[in-house]
Amino acid sequence: MGQRKFHCPYCNIYLKRVSIKQVQKHNQGNKHVSNYIEHWKKVMITHQNEQNRAQ
Repeated sequence: MGQRKFHCPYCNIYLKRVSIKQVQKHNQGNKHVSNYIEHWKKVMITHQNEQNRAQ
């Protein structure tokens, strides 16, 4: 049977043999939260720029 892997797209890491609690702990970590916020800031800026160009 294969190993359970979890890929975090915000931190760009793979966690091997993870449980739900380990994923939750990762998601609450300072680095993950910071990466998550930065990702969505970039998405919002890109979206706003596209809207401004369309006007």
